[in-house]
Amino acid sequence: MIFGDKNIFAIESDFFQGKDYLFISYCFWVDNEKVGDNNQKSLLVSELENIEHNLNTLNNRKSSKLEEYSCKEIYAYLNFELWNIGSSDIKIENIENIN
Repeated sequence: MIFGDKNIFAIESDFFQGKDYLFISYCFWVDNEKVGDNNQKSLLVSELENIEHNLNTLNNRKSSKLEEYSCKEIYAYLNFELWNIGSSDIKIENIENIN
């Protein structure tokens, strides 16, 4: 299932029933570019904590360290650092303070 508009922002997810557990695979779409690997499956119960945390902190994330970079630079940085896709010339230090 795709939630949102892939040309702007969307989440693509699929659920799989195992013998005893439910699995999820998901990725994000930003400006019609895929972020993440929806071929990897995770236990849904393991991902629920991450999903709940993201929902609870919705619209409450900021960092002055990121303000000097464009959206495209941050996107390239995250794609490279998280999934080793593409390349990024920027190094963002001390971003662990993002709420």
